[in-house]
Amino acid sequence: MAVDMIVEPKWVVQNFGNIRILDASWTFKPKADVAEYKAKYYNKFGVGMNELKNPEYLAEHINGAAHFNFDIAYYPSEDERFTLYTPEEFSSYVKRLGVFNGDHLVIYGRGKDGGMAAASRAYWTFRYYGYTTVSVLNGGIEAFKLAQGVVQSDSKAEGIRCKDAIHFPIGEVCAAKGFKKKTDCDQAFAAKGIKVGDTVVISCGIGLSASAICLAAARSGIVAKLYNGGVHELAYKAPQHLNMRVTLLLHAITVLRCTYIHFTFLYAIVIKIERIV
Repeated sequence: MAVDMIVEPKWVVQNFGNIRILDASWTFKPKADVAEYKAKYYNKFGVGMNELKNPEYLAEHINGAAHFNFDIAYYPSEDERFTLYTPEEFSSYVKRLGVFNGDHLVIYGRGKDGGMAAASRAYWTFRYYGYTTVSVLNGGIEAFKLAQGVVQSDSKAEGIRCKDAIHFPIGEVCAAKGFKKKTDCDQAFAAKGIKVGDTVVISCGIGLSASAICLAAARSGIVAKLYNGGVHELAYKAPQHLNMRVTLLLHAITVLRCTYIHFTFLYAIVIKIERIV
């Protein structure tokens, strides 16, 4: 599928549900110490995504956009600021952003020149790795807002997730020494719109943190179900359910509308399930 290299904000707004948007904002900073970076972050994308966050992205980004972080997507070497990973390693990183080869990626930046320098750098990086359906949003986030595009702050989880999922920090149900009191957990779930008798599906990367949230939910009178496969299984078997509104066929007759629960590091996403047939 041939796509335009540069797309206008109005087109992005009109085709919002059919594209995968990446925020490539980057703030200039001194080059990291090579040895220190390699020891702490090299090919450790989960650690980097948890610790190397961009304040501009957190403050405001296009609704549903994941952050393509230059401080993670590349690594510093002795003679290069942005050294390229192997194709396998790069693929491992962008899958965490919910990006798969074949998606139509639209990349944007912000600030000087509409952020076109950073967005174009990300564009050529994806092209280098063989991603062919890639575009740059002309004018960046500011032009998108002028076209009545929707933006958000970091109220959603970053990385692989359901597009409209809600943050549910594990700290809502667990303290330093164990589970919080049932009344505190009851209030935490109620604050997210989850009440006694509701059914929720809970998942995380490998099923550990989600298990704790699942147990707390069950104690609060919520019908809590743990999805064992987690985002790893979805990424490989059904990536279309990631970073977009999820509708799962859980039974041959009964269709359930899911508000999925996903946990990435310290956050989980809670989704109520409502019978719609």
